[in-house]
Amino acid sequence: MSFWEIPGMKAGVLTGDLAWSLVEHELNRPAVIQFSEGGSAFIAGKSLPNEQGVNQASILGAVAGAHFVRAVAPAYGIPVLVNTGYCGKQLLPWFDGMLESDEAYFKQYGETLFSMHSLDFSQEPDAENIELCKTYFKRMSSVNQILEMGIGMTSGSSIFKVYQGLSPISEKFTIAAACKAGSVVKPEMPLATIVQGYELLLCLESGLHSVRQPVALRLKDMQAHAREQIKARHATAGCLHFTSSRMDEAWAFQEFPTEAATGKDIQKPLSFVPNLKLVSSKVGFEAAEFSAVAAQLFATVPDMLSNCPVVGSGFEKEKITGLQKFYKAQDGSPQAEDKYYGRISLPPNLPADVLAELKETATKLCAPGKGFLAADESAGPWLRAGHAEAAKIPDVIENRAAYRSMCFSTPGLSEYISGVILHWETLFQDDADGKSMVDIITGNGMIPGIKVDKAYDKKGMWGTEVGPLGHPEVSTKGLDDLQERCAQAYKKGARFAKWRNVLQLDPKKGLPSKLAIMDTVHTLARYASICQSERLVPIVEPEIVPNGDHDIEYCRKMTEIVLAAQFKAMADHHIYLEGAVLKPNMVKNGLKGPKADAETIAKLTVQTLLRTVPVAMPGIFFLSGETALNEDNEEEATVNLSTMHKLYPKLPWHLSFSYGKALQKTCIVTWLGKPENKAAAQKALKARSNANTDAVFGKYVKGSCPSVGTDGNVLQAAGPY
Repeated sequence: MSFWEIPGMKAGVLTGDLAWSLVEHELNRPAVIQFSEGGSAFIAGKSLPNEQGVNQASILGAVAGAHFVRAVAPAYGIPVLVNTGYCGKQLLPWFDGMLESDEAYFKQYGETLFSMHSLDFSQEPDAENIELCKTYFKRMSSVNQILEMGIGMTSGSSIFKVYQGLSPISEKFTIAAACKAGSVVKPEMPLATIVQGYELLLCLESGLHSVRQPVALRLKDMQAHAREQIKARHATAGCLHFTSSRMDEAWAFQEFPTEAATGKDIQKPLSFVPNLKLVSSKVGFEAAEFSAVAAQLFATVPDMLSNCPVVGSGFEKEKITGLQKFYKAQDGSPQAEDKYYGRISLPPNLPADVLAELKETATKLCAPGKGFLAADESAGPWLRAGHAEAAKIPDVIENRAAYRSMCFSTPGLSEYISGVILHWETLFQDDADGKSMVDIITGNGMIPGIKVDKAYDKKGMWGTEVGPLGHPEVSTKGLDDLQERCAQAYKKGARFAKWRNVLQLDPKKGLPSKLAIMDTVHTLARYASICQSERLVPIVEPEIVPNGDHDIEYCRKMTEIVLAAQFKAMADHHIYLEGAVLKPNMVKNGLKGPKADAETIAKLTVQTLLRTVPVAMPGIFFLSGETALNEDNEEEATVNLSTMHKLYPKLPWHLSFSYGKALQKTCIVTWLGKPENKAAAQKALKARSNANTDAVFGKYVKGSCPSVGTDGNVLQAAGPY
């Protein structure tokens, strides 16, 4: 029987009743991904606190890992169980944090984040062990979650006590025990109560069964032996279980009485459950009965999550060899372990003082409630404001300097704005009184940043489809001399940078293409690495433009794919995440597509970010994007951001704004190029900035900030800027 024959079976992460049906089901098992406490901390990063009683890194790492598996597993077309490694009494704060995440996820989506959790209080007295597990199991059962309880080396009577304690709460539990030879288990325990051993697996049938000594079996013989056993003894009372503490040791299995020995007609097929236990508890992925497809999936997961290893049956010899190399690199010694983790935790060749400066800058940019003023347009920003009257302002260098100096000198603007993104012209520009723009910005308490991409050519990439923007898919220019320009920008006073790559959506044409996605994420990762080498914090902006008639679901799907690929590329390019920030699009419908409300936009946007953005990334700053002509761009952007924070008050990163026209439109229309309107224009800019700070705290009241609304709306200037 295949697990696909189970009613309701589906690809992706399973929880509740469906997950339990797989735990009970023993042939052709799905993949199981298991996060250990140490491995989870590794995922989150060494810079987060993880001392006993806090376990912030372990909690965030496990939660982020679970979201990642949820994001990618469906694409591989297999059922997956997400489990956590055995948690002892000293690690209960870690368990508490994950369980709280499960309860919050259940409240939001009707299922838990993790499929199951494992508790191991075997170092405690039996009575205390059982009582502790009962306390946690009651919480878990309220959200229909599975518990695996470890009780260590024990006897059959102890197993039965555990069964008696847990079974009144729920049937969804398993017992992990290493039984001594000769142990006898009472017949009252049903077969559904699966007892998994650290070195043996005891699967019970009614009647008395004794545990025999294990038989040595080499790794290379596992599959063949299992097939022989299945063929020879289809009906058996027990299971086979293979474990190993080191790759070079023999694998052990346990036999149980057959029909011939018991005289009973036992209709229970052989179970084959490979289970690898790594020497180092730093990495906690466990695989059970891998199919070829599952092997592909979880060969990818480690690469995405800092090269954590994974193994299971069906792996090629090379994969096993690769794992052995990883194994030997650690060798159980702290020195080897630090060397290994240090190699992939931080970018090579960047001195400690550079990393410290990058992190300090990023932290300042992510100050509570604050966002970015995007003032990096190559032309006058009034041309991109999408307003008929504003478009009449002459686009000359004097007007651009006058407008921008007015904005940057707005009294009190730094209460809401942490950084200002400049165009190259503006970085080296002075106002009418001869004061540099950089000095105006820093003097007003903000950090100058610089746009360093050179836009794109509308001719696009050869052979790609024409998208909703009216041209083929594009590749942003500027990498050729980026190193030199970053050095110049830093010397002038810039402390962060921005680079924008554009992707178009068209489900009928399959846009964005894989080519465009790969070009985008590689280019942005390469840019980010160059910036960090010159002490500039990179804003990574893979913008999916809203032009088109697609629905919000297609935008969600493609945004998730793009962001997952983006962080894979950033890992490949050794990007120091703690010294970088992300500027993504919100998940929205196409301008001509079916309109989604603010709550739907908020839910799908945050869901996508939780599935793809590592917790080590300190900040996410949304671009506002184009809106339909009957929509107020400023108000829409503020309301969407505020709705996210109302629905999700606790997020692992600073979730804020990096708006251009959504901060400046009313300011521009108020100013209209007239010096006498300066004070009123500054007031408008400060008011909208304040509104977005309120949004970051989830407190913005729709309509409470004055705006020019939709009167005079025209199609904004499209394309590169």
